[in-house]
Amino acid sequence: MNTLLRHAAGLVCALVVAAHCAHAAPSAIGRRVALIIGNAKYEHADVLANTVNDADAIAALLTKAGFEVVDERRNVGVVEFKRAVREFMMSANNADIAVVYYSGHGIEVGGINYLIPVDAKLASDYDIDDEAISLDRLTLATQPAKRLRLIILDACRDNPFLRSGDHPAATRGVANRLMGVQPTGTDTLIAYAAKAGSSSFDGIGPNSPFTTALVKYLAEPGVDIRIALGKVRDDVLAATGNQQEPFVYGSLGGDNVSLVPAPAAAAVEAAPAVDPNAAAALDYELAERVGARQAWESFLTVHKSGFYAELARAQLAKLTAAPLAKPPDPDKAAKEQADRVAELQRQEKERRAPSPAPVPAPPPAIKPEREAAVQPRADITSARLAPDQACKRDEARLARLRVDASLEQVSQFASELGCEDLRPQVQRLMESLGAKPVAALQAPAAAPSPPSEAVARVEEPPCKRDEARLARLRVDPSLGQATQFARELACEELRPQVQRLIESLGGEPVVADRSASDAAASQSRGFASDSAAAPGKTGEPTSGEAGAAALDAAQICKRESEELARIRAHLERESAIRFAKNVKCEDLRPQAARLLESLAD
Repeated sequence: MNTLLRHAAGLVCALVVAAHCAHAAPSAIGRRVALIIGNAKYEHADVLANTVNDADAIAALLTKAGFEVVDERRNVGVVEFKRAVREFMMSANNADIAVVYYSGHGIEVGGINYLIPVDAKLASDYDIDDEAISLDRLTLATQPAKRLRLIILDACRDNPFLRSGDHPAATRGVANRLMGVQPTGTDTLIAYAAKAGSSSFDGIGPNSPFTTALVKYLAEPGVDIRIALGKVRDDVLAATGNQQEPFVYGSLGGDNVSLVPAPAAAAVEAAPAVDPNAAAALDYELAERVGARQAWESFLTVHKSGFYAELARAQLAKLTAAPLAKPPDPDKAAKEQADRVAELQRQEKERRAPSPAPVPAPPPAIKPEREAAVQPRADITSARLAPDQACKRDEARLARLRVDASLEQVSQFASELGCEDLRPQVQRLMESLGAKPVAALQAPAAAPSPPSEAVARVEEPPCKRDEARLARLRVDPSLGQATQFARELACEELRPQVQRLIESLGGEPVVADRSASDAAASQSRGFASDSAAAPGKTGEPTSGEAGAAALDAAQICKRESEELARIRAHLERESAIRFAKNVKCEDLRPQAARLLESLAD
């Protein structure tokens, strides 16, 4: 049970930590914003094949990665381009990560890189400042971001705007590809699709080789952006036969910076797996400890299938078959029980009697064939163990007997008892199992009391004869024989036990022909007749009314007897107290009281 509680507590803690990490991960990355621009339909140049597709792919990637703002623009003119950059600067004002992706034409003029809108008309290099957007303007828009400013440019294509003969002579140096620059701000990276001075390819698929690699690696959870861009470089080199090499300018600090946080599950240690058979294993262990038929039947009521259910059925089959394999001798068992009870009563009387020194009780009368096996155990144990050791040993044995006890085992234990302080508890346990009470327990300590009524009953020939017959019936019960025995019963002390035996075989209660004194005794046990229940009513109760009252009393006693058996199989002090408080069958009240006393500390 403790193992299961620890496993359950570990699972709850793991789930709490996982939930906390899942909630805390986005806040660790912070707010993320992106501006995506794809220009393809140029008014004064040829249409580009994959630029809009590339922009769509990056926008979908960042949206799926959880970016709060993904502003995608397609085929923007110069006015809309400038407006988009200005609005993005406002979005980045309270962001942790700002990303700009541009796919389209770009040129370098006088050492400055420019991105070209779709409506740009570059008649001369003097038109650049009015018709194009400088890279410095994009860099400035990302500066409010706190942790990372990332600009990705897929604009290293051959530029049709600067073809020979299409424009007047330039007064500044003009190149048809972008040049490498080092950003002036901190924590800023500028990633080019191709190294400065080289061109990038559109590829033969829906996306360029550069964008294809970006989609594959850029949003890997927990991967540093520098590692991700390094993987992009390797893929593009492999895809283009080393003709296109992406390049990254800028630098970051020593902390890991990723666009997507690591999965929360990776930070949480896996919770221990819960064994689905753990509950069945625990219940099986308890049932095995009890070892009684009722315990295995209770287990199979809860666990109807599975490995432990098959084991329980095998245990139950062994208990069912055991009496058939070796039937006991009923006469021998009845005589041994009567001898043990008489011996216990004699020992108790001797213990109560005043004497200069305690006289050890002689061993009970044992048949010759068992004397060699039993006698040495009591002698050797009492000779070797000190009083405190004997009490510890007897306390442990008494605890085991309370879990699964029979009258024969408890009687044997009483005859071998070495700790006299435990004798009252052992006697109460015997009485709770149906043994006759020993009157000497209530006798004055000054002088031994005369033989009690219980001793006389044991020594009476009719009771001894009926006890032996009842023991034989229990070994091989039959409803007809039990009913006949109830009619011929001479020992009234055994009638409640005979009645319970008949009810356990499915028979109806046998109502004895009671005399007036028997009726008074019945009332004293708690089952009043109609005349006693209704004062002032004259006349004797009819036979039907008396039979009904006896039947109700028998049913109550049967039900409470079954409940007492269940309490004995699973001993709990609270259950015993509750049963003793609420018992209605007066025949069971002494047994309930003795069972409660046997559980006293």
